[in-house]
Parts: sequence; C-alpha cells; structure tokens
Amino acid sequence: MKIALLCHGQPRFTNAFRILMTQLKGFDQADFYMGFWSTPWAPDEKSFRALAEPAMLPGYNLKSVSIVPQPACPLPNPVLNHNINELESVGWWYTRRHSMWQSLKMTYDLINDEYDMLIKFRPDGRLDREIDVNTIDLAHDLVYPSNHRNGLDAMKLCDQFVFASPKGMLFYADMVNHFDEYIPQVDINWEYNPHPWSSEHLLGHHMLVNNKTLNIGNYQHLLRVDGVSPNDDKWYKGN
Repeated sequence: MKIALLCHGQPRFTNAFRILMTQLKGFDQADFYMGFWSTPWAPDEKSFRALAEPAMLPGYNLKSVSIVPQPACPLPNPVLNHNINELESVGWWYTRRHSMWQSLKMTYDLINDEYDMLIKFRPDGRLDREIDVNTIDLAHDLVYPSNHRNGLDAMKLCDQFVFASPKGMLFYADMVNHFDEYIPQVDINWEYNPHPWSSEHLLGHHMLVNNKTLNIGNYQHLLRVDGVSPNDDKWYKGN
C-alpha cells in the first residue's frame, strides 16, 4: 500500500511524531507532505528539512514541504469589532481555525503522486495502538478516531487525525472553501461566542450537507501526551 501523510499549520513537533511512525504498519511506501507557517524555529524549507529529515524513520520520505508566512484572516463581514490578538476571543479563534484549514489545503495541493490512502495527522499526536493500514476500511472515504469527538449532535467527530481515501481527502481539504459560509449556518450568533462553531462543528456540517456517512474507527488519537511544543499557540494553557 502507498500512503501519503499530511501535516500542516503550526510545526508542533514532539516525540509523538516518532512514535506515530512506529505505529503505522503494512505500507510499502510512505511520503510526507508538510505545509507550515514560518516560525523562528523553521523560517523556510531549507531550515525545516535540516531539522525534520534526520528524524524520519526508515521507510518514510519527506516528499514535499511548504513553509510560508501565516496570512491574515479577516473575519467574514463582521458586525462587531473583534481583536484577533485577544486570547480565546472570537477573532483569535477564527484566525486559528481558518488558518488550520487553509494550511491543510495548501499541504493537500502539494501532492503530486497517486496514493491508496492519505492520513491527516498532527506532529504532537499519535495513536493508542499499532495499526496495519490495510485493515482500515475506506468504503465511506473517511475514518475518524473514536475519542475527542465534538460538534453537532448528529455528527460528533474528531478533527485531529483521519484516515482517508483520495476522494475523502479531496472532500476534507475542500472544507476551507466553505468555511465562511458555514459559520453563520452553524450558529447565527457566531460573533458572540466561538464555541458553538468549533472546527468540529463546521466539519460535521460539511459532512451533513454533503450526505457523508460518519465512520468511527476502532482506534483513539492521543494529543499532547508526549509533551507540548513551544511552537503551539496554546502552549500557555498546557493542554
């Protein structure tokens, strides 16, 4: 089996990254595609490769990388004034969530080969067990973790990790193209409270309006159990 692993947004690497590589089994070829916002830790592709490639375990290849400045994320037609730099505010959460999906699409667009499976993961997360990727049933295109599920009552899911078919990842990455239109559909009063339109709410809505079947896998995703990266914008909370 030929797999592509997509990692994006903030370069929040911890020891979980190496553990995840040991947990995935059953593939013949595994290529990483990584798209991150530039940081002092890794301001460009050359500096990132110098840090990342020595950490790759045998059988894994860093196929393509994009390191760019994080773009501005203006709120969609706000009525209220919002300070995007105020921690936990509506503007802060909007920037954080939109940037996450924007960087995923940027990373998805790096793919220049055909794969049997695509895996979206975080470098500060891993699985709760070893998994043979050949045992993952992609009949419904996306297989989500069984834990950390949040969002709409009819479509509670975890957006931290997903096993996907090529068709499934195309759909998943396309969420950013509907991000702004989905927010008021999910919560008409979105400018007052960021929590009813979390990333999981929006992704669940994306699933529902496209008549997608929710498929929960027999695995869990463990986030930040191996430490917190200094490149994590939520480091101040430690969770």
